[in-house]
Amino acid sequence: MKVSMEKDNGIAKVTVSGVVDLGASPTLRRQIMGLPDSGVKGLVVDISGVNYMDSSGMATLVEILNHLNAAGGQMIIAGLPEEMREMFRITRLAERFRFMDDAAAALAEIRRTLVHRGGGANTDGA
Repeated sequence: MKVSMEKDNGIAKVTVSGVVDLGASPTLRRQIMGLPDSGVKGLVVDISGVNYMDSSGMATLVEILNHLNAAGGQMIIAGLPEEMREMFRITRLAERFRFMDDAAAALAEIRRTLVHRGGGANTDGA
């Protein structure tokens, strides 16, 4: 699994690729869970490059979503591969998450929503 992150003005985009399984999920969790504490209110997780995700990867996404929501933030999953859509539907996790086809559209939506809610523009550049 490979993870890269970009942060700008209270919004983070995390791009994940490869395999997200029991071995990789703790690394993903460590890299993302501290974001709300650093001032991030909007998170886009781009998983268009993920070719396999098991239940531990899905559980990690739920944990991140819960943590971010508790801090008053929001999260969108971008680029959910078609092969994984059914897994999210069967587990009913599709009801918990917001999905968009691409990361650029998801980032625009997060920015629009945060500005509308008055929660955007963190001045520390996080």
